[in-house]
Amino acid sequence: MAVGPRVLEAAGLPGPGRQSRLREWWEQEHIFGYGLIVPAIVLLVALVAFPFGMAIYFSLSDYWVGSPGAFVGVTNYRAILSSETFRQTVQNSFVFTGVALTLKIVLGVWLAMLLSRSLPFKRIIRGIVLLPFVIPTALSTLAWLWMFDSLYSVVNWTAIRVHLISAPGPNWLGQSEYAMVAVIAVNVWRGLPFFAITVLAGLMAVPKEFHEAAEVDGASSWGRFWHVTLPLIKPVLGVVILFSTIFTFGDFNIVQVLTRGGPINTTHLFATERVAMATARSRGARIRSNVFAYANLTPYVFFVLFPFYFMIVTSFKSNAELYNLKSIPFWIQSGAIMDHYALLFQKTDFVTWMKNSLLVAVVATTVSVIISILAGYSLARLRFRGAAAFGTAIFVTYLVPTTLLFLPLSQVVVWLGLADSIYALMLIYPTFLVPFCTWLLMGYFRTIPREVEECALVDGATRMQTLSKIVLPMAIPGVICAVLFSFTLCWNEFTYALTFISQSANKTAVVGVTSDLIRGDIYFWGSLMAGALLASIPIVIVYVLFLDYYVSGLTAGAVKG
Repeated sequence: MAVGPRVLEAAGLPGPGRQSRLREWWEQEHIFGYGLIVPAIVLLVALVAFPFGMAIYFSLSDYWVGSPGAFVGVTNYRAILSSETFRQTVQNSFVFTGVALTLKIVLGVWLAMLLSRSLPFKRIIRGIVLLPFVIPTALSTLAWLWMFDSLYSVVNWTAIRVHLISAPGPNWLGQSEYAMVAVIAVNVWRGLPFFAITVLAGLMAVPKEFHEAAEVDGASSWGRFWHVTLPLIKPVLGVVILFSTIFTFGDFNIVQVLTRGGPINTTHLFATERVAMATARSRGARIRSNVFAYANLTPYVFFVLFPFYFMIVTSFKSNAELYNLKSIPFWIQSGAIMDHYALLFQKTDFVTWMKNSLLVAVVATTVSVIISILAGYSLARLRFRGAAAFGTAIFVTYLVPTTLLFLPLSQVVVWLGLADSIYALMLIYPTFLVPFCTWLLMGYFRTIPREVEECALVDGATRMQTLSKIVLPMAIPGVICAVLFSFTLCWNEFTYALTFISQSANKTAVVGVTSDLIRGDIYFWGSLMAGALLASIPIVIVYVLFLDYYVSGLTAGAVKG
């Protein structure tokens, strides 16, 4: 039985000291819950909510960069609604998102079903499937830019040789009717792995007994999918469709690198327009099943790997061979050279760019994951008033597009004296990492039995000790999954790094390669491909080492989140 301070005083015994009272106050569930969520709330209010308010003010004023501007009411809205370019952008954005999302839903579910089979080399296949998602988008898109080149397009070369089209072939990025097809194809190539792997995580969580019971009842493969699998993965499917819609609708990198909104604004999306305006059966059955699965996977594996293969081949070709229309583009005919790699290391700041990327990714990921662990645990495991509202608010901040915030955030960066430095990126990146990681870890923390915590508390552990020594070790797969996501998003980030950094020595690898090796209309294709390839290697190594944690983290965390 607890003894109060007045009883102790009456008995002539000293009461609890200030430190003990403070500890007792802190151990209250609602106080501890609020305390853990404070860092996330402060970060998102200061660097998302406040800049969002600034963006609203800017939209109602004649603000220009460097000028405070005056209030003009809805004049800007009238001007943009009467703009033919804006109307074209709205149409482009909905067409682009609708078509790309439909393809990703259909192909993503199909691919996830194939990957869920017990296939030989399953781990290698899953790693290959993830490649387009983990490679920096701006760099992998360079390979597609080269493949769609108006004069040296390998797509046209192949189609002409197999008599699908007549010479010289379409100008994929220069003709309105083909440009949208090209950007949609690249977006599907890049976004399909995230969709498929997340749906795969949902499929792995479906009990096998349900399928076996349906099979015993005589249900066909299609019947089992439609009546058993699909209803059970609907929550996961809903989440991945939501996130995929956000990613697709806010796509900036692919369009910026491929077409810059052209030709004649026919591929401008909201993101690029904003930046432009502001700057188990028998052996025989298993064999037949595996053959069927591999036959279906082969076209997609080719679709995934060919851009990377073409990057490698291009990086070792001489310029004379690259621009020889009579040469075969699929392999090296006149001998491999290292000149493009030499130019990259000797004539650019590539090593510095890689160091900057690594430093920014490590710092931003570390800070974001720590804040997300505290916030995710608080929202998933502790009961206090407003927890549901805080969770919703954190999730909503993830829906705010970066292209809406980059202008007010650039002003905040200037006020803090961080302009044109990598510290600005370290400060800003957690604004989009914390919401996603918090959501992911909330789902994972919910899978841990509450009895484990209760036993630790009964044994005298504090709430922080219970989190750090009991819950966190059990959540390691989810934490590693959050670290992988954060590191990938940091390494791949393009919009903020492009707009906040101008000095070459402060650029990240993604921005340095795509800006310093493109000078006007001159593309250093060999060095561009070499830089894109080398800048992609660190992130590939990370995923190769932790792929199993990534999938299990999604299965146990995101699926139940």
